[in-house]
Amino acid sequence: MNRNLKRIAQLAGLRYLVEVATAAEGKVVKRPLLKHALGRMHTMRHSFAVLSLMRGLPVAMPMKVLGHAKIQTMMLYAEVVEDF
Repeated sequence: MNRNLKRIAQLAGLRYLVEVATAAEGKVVKRPLLKHALGRMHTMRHSFAVLSLMRGLPVAMPMKVLGHAKIQTMMLYAEVVEDF
């Protein structure tokens, strides 16, 4: 599944470099990575939820698509949107 998502992201034009920071042995390590290589199910679901809310869609729509039964779960994404 993740391989297919990465291919879709590549076809969508996400072929540019981004800087990714990770923690290793107590140090922050930054490295360039192709954007489409970051495409994973969790990342895509999170992006869909946040972008839907940022674009003003009613909370019920992404909530239904993502299969969230409780509004509290969906509101975690709303907190991310408020930070923008």
